Amino acid sequence: MDLDIRNVVPDDFMGIARLAENCGHMSTMPNAVYHLFTRHFKKTSFVVEDTVNHKILGFLLGFISQDDPEESYIHLLCLDPDLRGNGMGKALIDLFGETVSQRGCKKIKLVTKPHNKISINFYLKMGFKSYKSHETVESEGLNIYKDFDGPDQDKIIFIKSL
Repeated sequence: MDLDIRNVVPDDFMGIARLAENCGHMSTMPNAVYHLFTRHFKKTSFVVEDTVNHKILGFLLGFISQDDPEESYIHLLCLDPDLRGNGMGKALIDLFGETVSQRGCKKIKLVTKPHNKISINFYLKMGFKSYKSHETVESEGLNIYKDFDGPDQDKIIFIKSL
């Protein structure tokens, strides 16, 4: 399998939407959000493509904050289950970090659910730290924001310095 990591283009919308159906943590994400990234955040969003079959096998959708240009945010990261553990997630995050760093960013932020242990372990391995504030409670060594996305929608905010 020949894989290529490249910036998203508008035609990637359907491939991203199809792959997202296999990423359980995105099951409630409306497909329309992918249009925002494939049209308006192309410079900071990437896909992993099988260049032989022209199939999207992974993506990272991110952006630079308009309010704080030293801060970037990874909105979604998804890999085909068969591609996990092969370094593609690291490659996507590294490329995103290099891209936003060249544009003046000093840190990357993202959020995940406290029960998403696979993602938590991956982000910790990648050098992210859970953000602590007066609004967080500690559980299992992680700082959790209660009701972050609404009632019973707890989240962990991860930050990585560039």
